[in-house]
Parts: sequence; structure tokens; C-alpha cells
Amino acid sequence: MAKKKVFQISADEKVSEEMNKAAAAFGSATGKMQSRAQQAASGMGASFRKMKDHWMGITAAIGAAVYAVKEFVDAFAVQERAENRLAKAMANAGQLTRERLGALKEYAAGLQQLTTYGDEVIMQNMALLQSFGMNEEQLKRATMASLDLASGMGIDLSAAVLLVGKAFAGETSSLSRYGIMIEKGLDSTQKYEAAMTQLEERFGGSAQADIMTYAGKIEQLYNWFGDLKEMVGKELIITFEGLAVVFDLAAAGFYKAFGKIAEELGILMDYMGTMPGKLGAPFRAAAENLESFSKTADVAVSENL
Repeated sequence: MAKKKVFQISADEKVSEEMNKAAAAFGSATGKMQSRAQQAASGMGASFRKMKDHWMGITAAIGAAVYAVKEFVDAFAVQERAENRLAKAMANAGQLTRERLGALKEYAAGLQQLTTYGDEVIMQNMALLQSFGMNEEQLKRATMASLDLASGMGIDLSAAVLLVGKAFAGETSSLSRYGIMIEKGLDSTQKYEAAMTQLEERFGGSAQADIMTYAGKIEQLYNWFGDLKEMVGKELIITFEGLAVVFDLAAAGFYKAFGKIAEELGILMDYMGTMPGKLGAPFRAAAENLESFSKTADVAVSENL
């Protein structure tokens, strides 16, 4: 009876010892899994932070690029509208030809070099003068007089153009506030000639004198830069290569960031997949899918860069 009891106690102790070993092994495995999971989670956290920084950089780059592209395109659009307005005014007056339009565009560009006014602003106001029915030579003379009047009196160019245009139509009384007095008894053509003579005598050269000042030189530099933006804007509209580059880079950044996340998640899923049987199956499948996504992302990055 005693031997049986001793054997039973010995057996119980052995079972207990094996259970403790199994528990210790399970605890060790669990600890390793937890440690690996924490490492993977830490890696994921770092990836998310990198992704956040990466996307902030991409967002800033895209924002700056889009703003720059819009500025260039807008500059060209203003130039194009000015040319179209002038062409439309010439067509309404029955004077539109490619040669005449080209000559007036060149004239406006030449005036930009001599004054502080951009050629697009000049063409917009030439369109207004053209609406009064002037021919090419009358239009050029009236434009120069309007620029000088605006600079000499410090008034808006459009206001000066309207005064000169009304004088061409025979209404010169509005010029009296600027010291232009026309004698009575003259017909509309004579009134206009008298008004132009006085404008040229009193204000001639005022627009050109402005470029001799510091502010005038800065304004001319701005006009030059405006021409540069117009040229760039025109090329962007024609080719859209600038936008294509921006979006390709953005796509590459997208795939690179998410490819890294897939790689980190794959490490965790791969480890969880070591669990036996059906318990580890879904993790193994997830690891394979993540690995495939990571490879696809790498290919996408290489194709977009």
C-alpha cells in the first residue's frame, strides 16, 4: 500500500513538473510573440510617422507646384484675353487682319519697353480706343497720348483712354479739368486734333520719364517677369508636362509609403502564422498578401520615378 502511494506521489510530481515546463515554454513563447509584436508595432508606428511626414512633404510640394502652375497659366490667360479683346474690337471695326493685329501687338510690346505699363494692359486699352473707330495710326497715337496723360496726371490708364476716346468722338469738355481747353466753333475732327496737340505738348514723354525712377525700374522688372510667366504658362497649357511630373512624383510617394507599411505588417503576420494548424492559417495568408502588395508597391515606385 505504501509503495503504491509513493508511486502515485512521484507520478503526480512528474506531471506537475511537466505542466510547469509547458507553462514556462508557453510563457516564453508568448513573451517572444509579444516582444516581436511590440517591435512590429513600433516599426508600424515609425512607418506611419514617416508616412505622415512624407505626405506632408508631398502635399506641400504639390501645393507649391499647383500654385506656381496656376500663376503661370493665369499670366498667359491675361495676355491671351487682352489679345482677343483687341482682335475682337478690330473685327467689329472691320479692320482685323493678321498683319494689323501683329503690328499692334508689336507696338504694345515696344511701349512696354519704354514705359511702366505691361503690354497686356496696353492692348486691353487699345481695344477700348479701337471701339471708337480709329484706324491703325490714330490708334497708336491715341494710345501714346493716353499713357502720357495717365502718367502725367497720375490717373488710371482706362480713365485716360476714355477721355482720349471721347475726344476722338468730338466730346472734349471732359479734358478741361486737366487744363485742355478747346476753342469753340471747331468740328469734331478739328477738336480732336487740337486736343491731341495740347496733350502731346503738356504731357508728352511723361510715361517714358516714369522708368527713370526707382519705382519705375522695379515696375519694368515686374513686367519682364510677367512676360516670362506668360511664356511658361503657354508651354504648360500646350504640353501639361509640369502637371504630369508632379502627379507622377506624388504617385511614387504614395506607393513607397504604403509599401513600407505592408512590409512591417507582413513581419507581424508572418510571425503569427507560425501558430499551429488552423489558428495560424489566416495570418499566413495575410502575410502572403502583404508581401505581394509590398512587391507591387516597389514596382510602382520604380515606374513612377
